[in-house]
Amino acid sequence: MSFYNYKILNLLSAFIACTLINLYYKQKLKLKLKSNGKRTKTNYTG
Repeated sequence: MSFYNYKILNLLSAFIACTLINLYYKQKLKLKLKSNGKRTKTNYTG
C-alpha cells in the first residue's frame, strides 16, 4: 500500500511540475511576442 501511495505522489508531483512549466513557458512566449511586436513597430516607423 505504501509503495502504491508513493507512486501516486510521484505522478501528482510530475503532473504539477509539467503544468507549472507549461504555464511558465506560455507566459515567456507571450512576453516574447509582445516584445517582437514592439520591435517590428519601431522598425517600420524607423
